[in-house]
Amino acid sequence: MVVSMSKIIKRYRAHTALDHFEMTINKGEAMGLLGPNGAGKTTAIRVLTGLTAADAGETRLFGKEMRSNAAEIKRRIGVVPQDLALYETLSAKDNLNYFGRLYSVTGDELRRRVIYRKCKCHHNC
Repeated sequence: MVVSMSKIIKRYRAHTALDHFEMTINKGEAMGLLGPNGAGKTTAIRVLTGLTAADAGETRLFGKEMRSNAAEIKRRIGVVPQDLALYETLSAKDNLNYFGRLYSVTGDELRRRVIYRKCKCHHNC
């Protein structure tokens, strides 16, 4: 089993986004989440990828529990969002630094991965 989400509950104040959500994906399978706006698809993906913590339940990827192995799991997965995943108020360098830190890349390793060049566009890149 590659993915297992069991009894996932996620609430945002009075709104319950996921109520005992269950999903299993085995090796070699493809999965699609379909449903109307507000059905919890994005919340399920955010919990699955460790970007949002569930209030209850268990998420396992590659046989490991997300809460206690988040950094290791995040290094093995990738997410391609539907919308542009950049913050327009941040420079390109700041976006790279921000997303690197989300995935526990810090210090010299983060500086090595983010290419620092003097930008000539005069936009404080």
